[in-house]
Amino acid sequence: MEEIDIKQLTSDYENSQNQLKFVAAVLSAKAENNDSSQCLKRFSDLLDIDFAKFASDEHTYPKDAWALSELKHLEQTLKSVSMFPMLYTKNIISVAGGFSSGKSKFLNTFFQNCDVKLSIGIKPVTAIPTYIVSDKASKVVAFTNDGRRAEIPTDIFAKIDHNMIDSLGFNLKNIMPYVTVATNFKENLAEQLQNVCFIDTPGYDPSGDNAEEDSSIAFDAIRDSSAIIWAINVKDGTIHEKSVGFINKIKEDDPNKKIYVVCTKADLAKSQIQKVMAEVRDKLEENGIEIDGISAYASKEVRNAENKKLIDSFVGEEYMFEENETSVFDFIKSQNSVLININKRCTEINDKIDEVFDDYKECIEKDLAKLKEQKAKERELRLRIEQYKDKMERQLEDARSSSGGNYYSKYKSGGRSNNTNIEELDFDVDFSTFWKDYSNQDERNIKKVDEIRNAMKKAVNEFFKQLLPADAFRCPHCNATIDPDTTFCPFCGEKIIKGNKPKTKICPECGTENDGDALFCNNCGTPLNK
Repeated sequence: MEEIDIKQLTSDYENSQNQLKFVAAVLSAKAENNDSSQCLKRFSDLLDIDFAKFASDEHTYPKDAWALSELKHLEQTLKSVSMFPMLYTKNIISVAGGFSSGKSKFLNTFFQNCDVKLSIGIKPVTAIPTYIVSDKASKVVAFTNDGRRAEIPTDIFAKIDHNMIDSLGFNLKNIMPYVTVATNFKENLAEQLQNVCFIDTPGYDPSGDNAEEDSSIAFDAIRDSSAIIWAINVKDGTIHEKSVGFINKIKEDDPNKKIYVVCTKADLAKSQIQKVMAEVRDKLEENGIEIDGISAYASKEVRNAENKKLIDSFVGEEYMFEENETSVFDFIKSQNSVLININKRCTEINDKIDEVFDDYKECIEKDLAKLKEQKAKERELRLRIEQYKDKMERQLEDARSSSGGNYYSKYKSGGRSNNTNIEELDFDVDFSTFWKDYSNQDERNIKKVDEIRNAMKKAVNEFFKQLLPADAFRCPHCNATIDPDTTFCPFCGEKIIKGNKPKTKICPECGTENDGDALFCNNCGTPLNK
């Protein structure tokens, strides 16, 4: 009789219990129905109905798929903002790289303790993008695609990986696109990282069934960030060509994206580490990729004194490429020093909407100009034909007069070899039968572009207006939203004089007169300047 493995049975039972708890938490997620969600629905309707119809009717634009992808990404961003607004008042740094490159373990070294920790292992483990912020209380919250949220037990969260997801029998990532983690950072880092949010992204290059999906998820998460920490396993000896290609793809999407390279798992001899860092830097330079710095980082586990199987915390040690090299923490601090507010996020999204619809408008206007040029050529050709017709008729009349009618009779009786009756020649050519005139449709589409654009921007402005605190106050110098009790604006540094506010504000978009305290136009939702 085969011996029963009690340990394996116990492990399987615990795993099944964890799965049940996790699924129960996700299924019990609660939806929030507020004013911002109504604005989000308005944006989604404009995209799925108005824009979809416009794009199907419009005949000139060759990049419909790109435009739809960009607007869908903005829709997902708005969903994320709606569910967790705090993320979008911070600078987002994505920690990216290949699978098993030490991304999660690197981030674990920032945490005060292991109440919350990111799943680590030799297999691809980060299955869902995880947004991480510093906070005194530890909390893990999962978000669903339809705007619901559920708090996840921290011990269950550490076990979320590809194996767990695959064992559920359904694609969890389609239901739960991302997770947020708030945890207490180490004392020396908490203040330095208060304006930063990290994203722990899936490895972009796993093998098997998850490859394409994880690569797409990683790329979309990186797009939301202002900077990247790119992790490379120092034991790989260099950066792979596939990584270079992926970084180039990121740079093509946003040439201004800042990148810092960390060679992780740096527990080799320092001479070997230096050699790897030199190889990585040289290869990036050869491919025209500029980086803001490079260092090596060793993440180590601190085990519990009584039970060595338990990890109390993680610690990290950084090795610099050169003495004057920027450290990864200096890089993070530089991002932390850039203050972000809701108005800036609103402007960024509106600028992206403008980019998409300006591209549409430019393309349609070029087509309209081409059609007008063709119509001008048609009119010129018609005029020349009319002139030629008048000339022929005059010549015919002269010939008739000079021959006493015999010349005309000769033609009527078929004197010409082709038996053509000159009176039957048709000079009234309708050139519209040779090409379809789309000019009226182009003019309608140009108006439609502005209609949809303005409606989307109004929905976005109203959306962010709902996220502002009731006592929000706008700096009269730089227009940033600040605390009403602030003495000096944290964005521009100018002194705030209480009571020095305009009585009215005129909306630059629609001309409506608003109260001096208004942050957005009451008529169209446009952000108001000082």
